[in-house]
Amino acid sequence: MTRRSAHLVITGTYRSGTTLAERLVDNSSDAYCAPQPFPYLYLTAKRRFLQQTGRAVPQYPIGDGFHDPAHHPDELAAFLRSDVIDRDTIRSTFRAMQGYSGAQTPELADVVEQLPEGTLVEIVTAMHALLAHARRREATLLASKDILVEEFSPTFAAAGIKSLIVVRDPRRVVASTFGPAASAWTGRTRPLLYTVRLWRKSIAYALDSRHGVAVARLEDLVAAPADTLRTAMHELAIEWDGAPRNPLSDAQGAVWAPNTSFPEGGANATDMLSERQLAYVEALARPEMLALGYEPLTDAAAADDALTAFRPDDDPGRDHPAFQPDLGTDPAQLALERRRLHYLRTGEPVPDETEWFVRPGVRSRLAAAPARGATSRGATA
Repeated sequence: MTRRSAHLVITGTYRSGTTLAERLVDNSSDAYCAPQPFPYLYLTAKRRFLQQTGRAVPQYPIGDGFHDPAHHPDELAAFLRSDVIDRDTIRSTFRAMQGYSGAQTPELADVVEQLPEGTLVEIVTAMHALLAHARRREATLLASKDILVEEFSPTFAAAGIKSLIVVRDPRRVVASTFGPAASAWTGRTRPLLYTVRLWRKSIAYALDSRHGVAVARLEDLVAAPADTLRTAMHELAIEWDGAPRNPLSDAQGAVWAPNTSFPEGGANATDMLSERQLAYVEALARPEMLALGYEPLTDAAAADDALTAFRPDDDPGRDHPAFQPDLGTDPAQLALERRRLHYLRTGEPVPDETEWFVRPGVRSRLAAAPARGATSRGATA
């Protein structure tokens, strides 16, 4: 009996390990995974939603979800169930993506004219099938990887597409954005506060498992790749043989070279952070760190002091043109962060939980995390 094809989207914030997960899936028998084939398709879908619902369209329409006026994932899912993207829009979106380094599946050019007019999920599933047919037609697990698309998981789930969110120790995520080769993978360094908020958004969707979502830590993918993927696939009810090839190959068939930000090697990623940077990241991310088993190195009681002590010069992304200057030290932004921590400590009623914790129910999951987490296992930065 022929197995029915399953569809999967791998996602997470930048520098979180999504590429390793993508390569592990693509190097498994009966599976195909495209590396970031059509990222502009998601930007187009989000812009259409914002425009047609009368909302402002920011430069980064897919944001961090924290007090984010563009973040309405359930309303987005309802909109995308019926919004038909026509062929002219598909073509213009593909043309706009030319030259963008984040688009990493050149084979899309060979099949883009075959993509049907349809809803976002109809285009994504057709794209998976066309790309897999061209390279691995026997595949029954059809997948792609795109970073920062967690908020589309309710849309995917309604159509039977599963999501695998890859997460990583936030201290290593941040350190990786500072690395000497980081710009090749993520472009100009964004403000540290924004990066941590994007990471928290991934965790929120990972903890809100109602929408066909499984989570895998990069540290576990490095230590036990087959077992970690097998567990995630089981949670997603996806048949998977659990045996990636070794060594891993890239999409062109050559031996895969990890996309590290530290090609010459270096110290443990947390050693790349100054004391103030480390304390700041842990103050912002401590509840999520504990929920995912990452052990903080600083005292919880010092969180407020860490936010106060952080200086504009501590932030390599302070001058990014897409963000307000010195975002990470802005008193209004830090007041929001302190209020969020207050809501977690006290259990005080929250006017709108999703404004503070991105997804409903996440606050209670974070509040229930143990006071100390398990020591996380290391991974290259």
